[in-house]
Formats: sequence, C-alpha cells, structure tokens
Amino acid sequence: MKDQKMKLIFSTYFLGEKEFALNVSNVREVVNPPASYTSVPLASKNLLGMFNLRGAVIPVLDLHYLLGEESKAESTPDSKIAIVEYDNFYVGFLFDKTSEVLKVVESELCQLDFQTGKGNGSSQFLKLDSGKKVIQVLNVKNIIESESLIEIRKNQIAESVNINAKKNRGPRKQCITFMAGTSHCALIIDTIQEIIKLNKIEESDLAYHECIGMIHVRDRVVPIIDFSSYLGHRVADKNELTFENEKRIIVMKVNGNHFGLLVETVESIVSFYEDEVAPFTVHTMGKKGLIKGCLCLEGKPDTLIIDDAYLLNDKKIIEVTDGHKQIYQNSVDEKKLAEKNTLRQTYLTFNLNKLYGFEIKAVKEIIDYDQSLMRPCELSPIYKGVMNLRGDLILIVDSRKVYHLPELESQSSQKVLIIDRGTEKFGLLVDSVNEIFNMNESNVFATLPEFLRNDPNEPILQDIKEAIQIKVNEKSKTLMILGVEEVISRVSCSKKLAA
Repeated sequence: MKDQKMKLIFSTYFLGEKEFALNVSNVREVVNPPASYTSVPLASKNLLGMFNLRGAVIPVLDLHYLLGEESKAESTPDSKIAIVEYDNFYVGFLFDKTSEVLKVVESELCQLDFQTGKGNGSSQFLKLDSGKKVIQVLNVKNIIESESLIEIRKNQIAESVNINAKKNRGPRKQCITFMAGTSHCALIIDTIQEIIKLNKIEESDLAYHECIGMIHVRDRVVPIIDFSSYLGHRVADKNELTFENEKRIIVMKVNGNHFGLLVETVESIVSFYEDEVAPFTVHTMGKKGLIKGCLCLEGKPDTLIIDDAYLLNDKKIIEVTDGHKQIYQNSVDEKKLAEKNTLRQTYLTFNLNKLYGFEIKAVKEIIDYDQSLMRPCELSPIYKGVMNLRGDLILIVDSRKVYHLPELESQSSQKVLIIDRGTEKFGLLVDSVNEIFNMNESNVFATLPEFLRNDPNEPILQDIKEAIQIKVNEKSKTLMILGVEEVISRVSCSKKLAA
C-alpha cells in the first residue's frame, strides 16, 4: 500500500470577485471587524488602523490596495478579519468575506518564479480540479515585511501580565491625553511645561510646514507646531484653522527654549503602569520611533504614547525653536527674564461656578464623569456615588453640595479630579477642567483678607490657600488656589456629619 500524500490545509477569502488563500498554519483566528479603529498617524494608506483584541494591539491592513482590488468604503456584514501570525507578530487582514477551508495535496500547490525590480520573486497558487480553478496563496512573510507597511519588532506582542509580575509593577506614571487630528495621543506629564488656551497666533518669518506662527507667553517667544499636521492628518495652514475654545497649546522645552504643540482638545490626566502600554509595531512613515506604544485601558480609547525624547531631538523643531529665540527674543534682557520666570508651581485650573485652581501634584488623575455610578441607599447626599476605578472603589464627592452651590444645569463637561493622599482617596466632581500651566515669581501671590475667608455665604473661600494674578484673554484676573488639605478636611468633616 502506498503512503498517503501529505495534505495541506488552506482557508480562502474573497476580495471583490477574486479569491485568495492563506495557509491555516499562519491564521490564529478569524474575527469580525471592530466598530472603529484607532487612527495611526503617518501610516501607509494600506493600514486601516488598530484595534484591541483581548489585550493585544492588532494593526489591520486593507489588502485591496496591495492586491490591486477596488477598496470598499466601509465594512459589510460579511467582512472578516483574519488574524495572521508571522515571527511572533500578529496583524489583521481585512477581507470582504470568507469562503471555505480546503485540504490539498502537495501536487496541487505550485510555485511561479518571476523577475521583479528588486530581483527574483515567486508566488504560490492552488491548482484545483485539474487546473480548472486557480487560487493565489498570499505570502504572509512578504506582506508583513513590506517596507512601506510594517516594521517587525520581535517578541514584543502585548500579552496579559501574570499575577507575580503585577506585584512588581513599580509606580504609576501620569500622562496628559489629547486629540491631534483623529488620533488619541498622550505625553508623559513630567515633560510638559504647561498647557494654555489658544487665543491667537502671531505671524512668524520662520514658519515652515508644521510651524504656523508663534505666541508670547510671559515675555517668551514660543513657536507653534500644528501637531495634527506633524502627524500627517492635514496640511498646516494657519488661515484655515479655527480657534475654538477647545484648542490648546502644549508647551514643551528644548535646549532651554520653549515650543508649543497645537492640539484639538486636551482630554484628561491618566495614570497607568508601564505594563499597560502595548508595544507599537506599526511603522510610522518618516518618523520612526515617534510612538512609544499604545495605552489600552478599559473604558478609554486606545491612546498612542508619544515619545517626548523624539520630539525634543527632532532637528526641525530644534532649528525653528532656536531660530525664533535668536530673531525675536534679542530685545529681551535674558538675565532679567531668567529671574522673572523662576518657576514656582504648576497648577490645574477648573470651574466650580467660578474659576479655581489646585497644585497639579494634588491631582492624581482626571477622568470623565460617568453618571452610572453605584449608589448605596445609606450614602450621604454629598456623594454622587461609588465608582470602580480599575479595581479601586472611589467615592465621588459632589463639590457643589459640599460648597452649597446650586445644581449644575448641563453636566456634559463635568470631570472628576482624583485626589489621593494615602489614607484619603476620593473623586471631586467639578464643572469642567480648563488648563495646566506654570506660575512664576512675577505673579502676585497673596492670602485672602480674613473677612472674605469667613463669609458664610461662600464657604469655599475658607479653603483658599492663596490668590494669584493671571492673564485671561489679555486681561488680568485673580485665580483662587484651593488647598488640597483644606478640601480633604472639609470632605472628611462632611462625611462625619452625614454619618
């Protein structure tokens, strides 16, 4: 009896009217397309985006472009993503629909050799029914290693962290999350000097593609980089930009000089462990290394962690920043400027009927207010409810109740400031969060007069630590800074009274 011929297994898929095959040894699973993809800046048009599949960040390729087929604008109910594996790396191939699973013998698998512009090439085909049906076999290795698509980083697949590893996770890091174009991005908070509202941008003779002008911040010239343009989402054009209230400028510092990143919105402060950042395997065209990884937290959009070191070493950013200092800063007495701008503290401003501030170190993170909280029946009226924050149960304090303020009509902009003082940890609900900025010794600092602090109609004034003179839209304004210890004491006192 003759030996059985070795059989190979292939799964087949359709792109348009054409059928293609994948060796099942390369296919990890087949899944439905996600409701939406995480936008990847500076990526090839073949890359649809990324999605989170049980803790692994999977880039998804639209094979229509690669294989010369007409791409569909949206996924259909029949669309499927084949998760393929190559050299410890996973990527999704989007197909219009699945077809069948075939068992073939080696004689039905043939190879066609040919010349390419780069040398010798080859493709495999399945010849079925005595050659009446021919199906092209997709070469996973060639697709993934395509220089214009994916850069392989071996053994860097995001996996679930085991319990023992979690015990040694180290301290949490904090980042500022923001929108740039269609990308959710983040920068480590320690690298940010301040965040300010955008009012106007002045003309600059040194404006280049991404640099759209400059602003003055406390006598410093700060060139502005349109970060959405930097990420390839649009062509920078100051004349076409609209400066809504949401737009912010993230100020950073390189070689002693400042530059600003113009972003669409600043979202919140997020804390995370290093092992919650999935390695970023997608090749960013022209800016390799710009993205450190993808932060994947439950209930939040997948967020790209921007490598601050890349920005601070970008030759164009350094040149334009140095150039603005040389041309526009010469009239400023640098010695006096240095004395004047000795940083005192970084503050977070927020609205609670009026504008108030906290020292930024008092706020662990900022999160969106989710009204679907747990509310035990015996809970005091000063609390909105109990939130499950990554396994920690956090009491959400209604600051308007604490300070005897009327109910807020619109709750769409409300945020929760997570205050963590070891034994005291709670969320403080505020009307909205404004900006983050540094204060210096040139600002007027003062304590409130005693008669104001004891005003029974405004108990919040009793918790004011100091008053600071700031400028808002070129007008001077006094910002009241709340003392975190005073607020904690008041919340704790209210808790005892309620009990």
